[in-house]
Amino acid sequence: MLLPNSLVSFIQSEFEPYKRLSSNDQRRIAFMLWLWASGRYAHSRDPSSSAFTGSLLRNIWGNLAHQRKTCRGYFAVIQGDNLLNVASSYRPMEFLGRALIRYLQNPEPDSLIDLSGREFAAPRNVILTRAANKDPEVKNAKRSVWVGIQCSKFIKVNQQALEKFIRCTDDQSHQLSALLLLKLSRNAKFPGCIPVQYEQKSTGRLVEMLSAIQSTPREVLSAALSDYWDYDLSNAHFGILSALAKEYGLATPVIDDYLIRKRQIRAELAEHCAVDINDVKSGLISLLYGASLNAHEKYSSIGKSLGLKKAKHFIAHRFVKSLSNEIKMVRGNVVEGMRKHAGQFVNVMNIGVKATGKKNQSAVLLSHALQGYEALALKTVMRHFGHHIVLPMHDGWVSDKRLDCDQLSRLIHDATGLRLEIEEARLPKYPPRQTPEFKPKRQTQYNVDELISQFEHLFTKSHGEAVSGLWVSASPQWAAYPGVYGRQSRKRVLKK
Repeated sequence: MLLPNSLVSFIQSEFEPYKRLSSNDQRRIAFMLWLWASGRYAHSRDPSSSAFTGSLLRNIWGNLAHQRKTCRGYFAVIQGDNLLNVASSYRPMEFLGRALIRYLQNPEPDSLIDLSGREFAAPRNVILTRAANKDPEVKNAKRSVWVGIQCSKFIKVNQQALEKFIRCTDDQSHQLSALLLLKLSRNAKFPGCIPVQYEQKSTGRLVEMLSAIQSTPREVLSAALSDYWDYDLSNAHFGILSALAKEYGLATPVIDDYLIRKRQIRAELAEHCAVDINDVKSGLISLLYGASLNAHEKYSSIGKSLGLKKAKHFIAHRFVKSLSNEIKMVRGNVVEGMRKHAGQFVNVMNIGVKATGKKNQSAVLLSHALQGYEALALKTVMRHFGHHIVLPMHDGWVSDKRLDCDQLSRLIHDATGLRLEIEEARLPKYPPRQTPEFKPKRQTQYNVDELISQFEHLFTKSHGEAVSGLWVSASPQWAAYPGVYGRQSRKRVLKK
């Protein structure tokens, strides 16, 4: 992950106790603040806070006890619940959030550094030759299957379009994401551009690892890449599953109806459940990944993301029930049709995974197969047009040149054996989110105090200077540390 170098010194100038920390700890706190603002780890319950995993914090801090002790005065934390599989949520203290907003208003170019504090140089390989894999059941060579595939090492950002976007949206999280992209693009070494580098994950997907730009909200990304061409595999996973089912002579009338009437069906479900369209899309995709029709957050990802009441409406809808039944009917055939080698199920990216024997085994294998086809389609396009690809996404890509959709479809069909529909659009594709009463700003930049006031609800109020963050525990087994408050099932004797 990249960080503007002067953010650390700016926080020092804003908050005296921060200076007393070691230089490494100062940089780690700045990285956590930047990751929170990027939205890459947005919490499922509260998108304005971040769900930093233990493995991520260990990568940043090394020692979690030291992390908890150091971060108390800078982040408020609500402890997660292991029983309900809810992650802890992190939110910056008020003074830290205010400092970030003031810092992002500075248009001066800055250098970019990594977590170790070294200045970032141009990436030697845009796609790492090693593959990232921490799943013990996945058989993946140390060498990436993307070796030899190329795309652009830099993303040229349309700064004027981003500045206009900030003035024309009243969604604070989108404004913050746009400000971060602007700051990254205003660097001294690659002016107007953001360097990118990709890493292969366990199913063959490519994930950008320097700026988290793939997880940037689509409205913000649409503005940042204005004038480029955006291509998507239409309903990639459902389209791939439908095509695979037909290879085995299986009918998929519900999936096919969804592919034809996706906007109408999503709108109907969104109104029925009183949720956002994006929540509907996530809920439907989770069915492919094995989510059960259970509204309780402990037993289903649908209940976890929608909440009990809305999840009950979602799983009770006739279309959702029919779709779930059809997925279960066809996935056994698709999984059984996967190539097998040394007791493993191998997807079309030549990456094998062991059968776990768990209850959701067929769903895990199905997602492994679908993501393999999705990755192979992208790899095929990049093999032929990599010099035009500005940003590869999971189910699409952005090109600096208009491509021939018919030619793309033929190339993907030759590589995968599947006929997939490709959607094309000239960016910006998605307009800024606005409420009816919102009036776009005319000035080039926001007034700093005005912008801070808009973001105040994202920060936790601090009282005095170095006040410990609030830790609230939902787990009775949580044993609190000094200055950390939570429910405990037993007293803990703390050494002085």
